[in-house]
Amino acid sequence: MKYKKHIVGGTLGIIIGVIILVLYIHFSTASIIEIIHIPIDLEFQGNMRKMGFNVDTDGLHFGTLGPGVVGRKDIVLNNTADEPVRVELKTFGSLRPNIFYEDNYFILNGNSNRSLMIRAVTPATMKKGFYNSTLRVIFRKI
Repeated sequence: MKYKKHIVGGTLGIIIGVIILVLYIHFSTASIIEIIHIPIDLEFQGNMRKMGFNVDTDGLHFGTLGPGVVGRKDIVLNNTADEPVRVELKTFGSLRPNIFYEDNYFILNGNSNRSLMIRAVTPATMKKGFYNSTLRVIFRKI
């Protein structure tokens, strides 16, 4: 008898947890209008002997950077709808701790655009190599 109460209580707890999870997933994704994935990459040299620039526009290519260098790229986000949208930026991948935004959560009015500066910081403790990440830009209904 004693165990039956625990089984019923545990089962009820699991069912309530699943319902809460489903509601959270539904409401967190229901307002998404568009998601854009922008590739980010850079090559880190352990010294300042070699520096390189990459001006391709298909991603945020910071080129070859040395220790203590800050690379900068600007992106322009457009809202062609009449209604304002909420914009969220987030970095995924090995460069996540090294990428900084001017602003990563803001409202973009209808029929407008905004230029954002994105910086890649290469500390002296970074290991030599090629790094890839992704910038995710989410446009949400307000």
